[in-house]
Amino acid sequence: MNKMMKFVAVLGVAAAVPMAVIAGECKTECAQACAKVCPASCAEACPSPVSSAVKASCADSKCDKLTKVEYKLTGLTCADQAARVTKAVAGLDGVVEPKVCAKSGKAVMAIDAKRVKDAQLVAAIEQTGLKVQKEVLTVKVSGLKCEDCSAKVTQAVAGVKGAKAEGVCHQSGQAVVSFDPKKVSRDQVLAAINRTGFSVVP
Repeated sequence: MNKMMKFVAVLGVAAAVPMAVIAGECKTECAQACAKVCPASCAEACPSPVSSAVKASCADSKCDKLTKVEYKLTGLTCADQAARVTKAVAGLDGVVEPKVCAKSGKAVMAIDAKRVKDAQLVAAIEQTGLKVQKEVLTVKVSGLKCEDCSAKVTQAVAGVKGAKAEGVCHQSGQAVVSFDPKKVSRDQVLAAINRTGFSVVP
């Protein structure tokens, strides 16, 4: 009897190891997909989807719901330029904790999309003498359960002219999409995701 129990235990361990490896690989793939737009060399300028600390720092009357947005900028090469961009976007109502990194050439912030629009953000940035190359949006998507679900969202975003899915992870339920805000709006990109049957979490 003891020998039989030991045999069953060994089989259980043997089966669990491949599953653990597969799960680990999947998590790694998801992390890599999302990390493509946020290099570790400049992580301080790339906060993860809006944290509770950021939300807590914003009065309910001013910021209803926050979304993380990121802009890839052309011409951003030094700390002085980064400071100018930070000051420019920080002056807009609905923008919370903007962080600009000269090393990565990115401006990241949390915004209340009801209070500030793409056009306002792009205009504020470009008034500093820089150009917005693309916007990168990180959103939560409900209903993602498998790789096919992620592929469906990826294809839907690809169907929007000027937009691209940088990474869609069903494990985290997160999608990272990039687009040219001068060609397509954030609302159009989100609508494309919602048409798949999955829903962007506001």
